[in-house]
Amino acid sequence: MNSRSSVEQLLSRQIPARLAVLLGALLLYGCASYEPAPASYQPHLDRKVTKTNGLITASAATLSREEAEKMFGVPLHKKGIQPVWVRLENAETKQYYFLPASLDANYYSPAEVAYLFRKACRPKRNRQVADFMDSKRIQLTVPPESAVEGFVFCSYDAGVKYVLIDLIGQYEHRRLEFTVPVPGGHWDFEHVDFKNLYPGVEVKDCTLEELPAVLRALPATTTDKKGKGSGDPLNLVVVCKVGTAGLALLRQGWDPTEALTVGTTFRLVRSFLLALIWRTSPVSSLYVFGRCQDFAMQKARSTIHGRNHLRLWLAPFTCEGRLVFIGQISRDIGLRFTTKAPGWFTHKIDPEVDEVREYLAQEMLISGSVDQIAWVGGVGEVPRDEPRGNLTGDPYYTDGARVVLFLSEEWTSPDKVHLIDWLENVEPLKQQSEANVSQADLKSKRERTAGVTAEP
Repeated sequence: MNSRSSVEQLLSRQIPARLAVLLGALLLYGCASYEPAPASYQPHLDRKVTKTNGLITASAATLSREEAEKMFGVPLHKKGIQPVWVRLENAETKQYYFLPASLDANYYSPAEVAYLFRKACRPKRNRQVADFMDSKRIQLTVPPESAVEGFVFCSYDAGVKYVLIDLIGQYEHRRLEFTVPVPGGHWDFEHVDFKNLYPGVEVKDCTLEELPAVLRALPATTTDKKGKGSGDPLNLVVVCKVGTAGLALLRQGWDPTEALTVGTTFRLVRSFLLALIWRTSPVSSLYVFGRCQDFAMQKARSTIHGRNHLRLWLAPFTCEGRLVFIGQISRDIGLRFTTKAPGWFTHKIDPEVDEVREYLAQEMLISGSVDQIAWVGGVGEVPRDEPRGNLTGDPYYTDGARVVLFLSEEWTSPDKVHLIDWLENVEPLKQQSEANVSQADLKSKRERTAGVTAEP
């Protein structure tokens, strides 16, 4: 009895002491001071991007996750929040009003951000957070001959941020559109030196009249790394000025693609197995001109199992001073096991590859991103009852055409877009089966896509 009594007495003293230590530690954690970075901390200014429209100038930049956490004193990225710095310079004699909803229709208010990072029983600290977030917001009124700057708390985008600045005045509207880099991550486009893709090769500039024949002479499909095999059909051509292609796709909600590494491969397998969403997941490498795609973009669905994605390769020629990209676009509709892909998993593509090709044409048309759309012969007709397989064995069928998107630098009304049919009145291709394509079926599909009758 004495021994038991001694143990009980010892425990009765130790348990309250340990509880006191634990409660003290929790109290100290809860009382941790709020310490955002001083005003002099501005790492984003070194990578700001600036655009001018008349006497209005807009600059923007993003922070890395680490920079944002240091500046604002809380891990904003864990709540899916991305602070975007904006500076607006108004050299006009009129006042303008900035519309942050154009930058992000789902932007967060400063009070909302502060509330998401509140701590229980810490009213003073919570007030500090709220006051600091409010102090960082951009003023929406831009007085004449003055400038304002600050942050908009946007939804998180990785790799590249699409920036749309709308300013409204009395019977006036100014719009500036551009992209800014988002620090962090490893991206496929970072590994391409576009200026030196064709060293020692004279890049020919062809005319619009010469372009159809040049496009028909391009490879019909992708290949493997050794240049062998017949992969997905090359069913897309983009003709544009520098920087226009990425901007047009980002405008419509397409995301950049992360590079395929050991780390992203493991994450890819995990995402496949758990059906997670990953907007910027890697795509497999396909080859044209002896190299894998120069860059890829995608539009994800609710899980990684479904997405639209495209690959683009810069061609060794231009058209009247504009860049020409040959591309491949397909729609991923599911997941399957294969030994031919990293991680032993790959996407299953929609076998009707023309559907997503026309979907992209619709997007570019509706968004005012094109001034011309054309169709030209590509891989040749592949009937539905006699499908071909790509490099991983997925079947596909097609009418055999390529859509050619001429991207505009300014918004173009859909009724002003010139539609060109390069499939009619052409000589049969010697090495492709374009002659078997049903012109009536092609014209019907193009008219459904554009909503108007194509011009010859």
